[in-house]
Amino acid sequence: MPTLLVASLLVVATLLGLLWFSVRKQRAMARQLNRNENEQSAIREFAAAIVTRDKLEDLLWLLMHSCIARIGFTDGVVYLLDTQRGVLVQKAAFGPKNPRPFEILDPIEIKLGQGIVGNVGQRMKGEIIADTRLDDRYIKDDQLRLSEIAVPICYRGELIGVIDSEHPEQGFFTHSHLRLLETLSSMCAGKIVKLRALDDSRRYFMRLHTLLEHSPDFILLSNADGQCIYANRSYLHYFGFDAEVFAAGGNIRTMTDEQTAEFQQYIQELTPSQPTTSYFKQSEGSGGRVQWTLWNETGVFDENGRLHEVISVGRDITQLQEAQQAKDAYIQTLEKILQNNSHRVRQPVTQLLGIAMLMDQSLEDKFELSRMVTYLRRSVNQLDSYTRELNDFVFQSSRN
Repeated sequence: MPTLLVASLLVVATLLGLLWFSVRKQRAMARQLNRNENEQSAIREFAAAIVTRDKLEDLLWLLMHSCIARIGFTDGVVYLLDTQRGVLVQKAAFGPKNPRPFEILDPIEIKLGQGIVGNVGQRMKGEIIADTRLDDRYIKDDQLRLSEIAVPICYRGELIGVIDSEHPEQGFFTHSHLRLLETLSSMCAGKIVKLRALDDSRRYFMRLHTLLEHSPDFILLSNADGQCIYANRSYLHYFGFDAEVFAAGGNIRTMTDEQTAEFQQYIQELTPSQPTTSYFKQSEGSGGRVQWTLWNETGVFDENGRLHEVISVGRDITQLQEAQQAKDAYIQTLEKILQNNSHRVRQPVTQLLGIAMLMDQSLEDKFELSRMVTYLRRSVNQLDSYTRELNDFVFQSSRN
């Protein structure tokens, strides 16, 4: 009887153990299924969200907070490679490294080949570190954690960055986590490349726009019909257009019908082999003052050789033209003076020469000598008067 009781108890204990094990296994499977579903949901939402992102910074923070935060990680950092310096730079984070929105606590840089992150980036192969205390590559960031996972972000065989996460528990990360991060990495790699190119284009456009807007030259972009597409600040100010209306997209006509016809005449000279022409233009400015501008027209042609747009670059040369005109007038005046009054110089000089000859022949005749001295004095005075007039004229002209 006791033997039967013991056997019955053993059977019951075994059944209870099996039941407990089954329940535990089912709960573990349920948790795993729940994690898998949560991970898949995070991946689906991330895939839908990255389509609308047009800024690299937004994409990286979305990766951290919409994915890393939802899959049970307590920490995450995404690095991007600075190719010029060969370092990986922290660009977005989740967890203790992110105390405030869009802020990284004490961001660090890691050289390629240095630490776990740098080594993963250099080899372009993901890695799981079960116990960071046993890996001398481990670099402590904000605090010591016992396990780490790092996955490279690559595009067409080139390294872009690294996704890295640490956890305080030893052996926390699994191969499932590795595959998940590899999936996220491949999803955002192409988008990162596109957004980087877009950011580069934005920066280039801003530099170009700043250069154009602050250029003292007049810059105008027109289509082949002479309709204005863009005009910089100098152009609008010089020709009296409202810059605010133009910036707001207002319709400003920059050329009259006569100017448009003249413009069409100039651009007819443009060809794909000789796309540039230059000319001077005279116009009437404020107060009736004549203005001079020098223009350079450059045609932009399509692949079929048709004129698509015209880039006009002008410069105010009024002062230069006025200075040149004043110089020409000054030279003409001098030439006229010398031409019209050369006899005033030659006459006294001729008289002086003649008197000198007569004096040489009539030294004994005092009357003749006195008369010659009078002529001599008169000729010298004439020459002195003229030279003074000429000197005064040159002095006054140089001051003007």
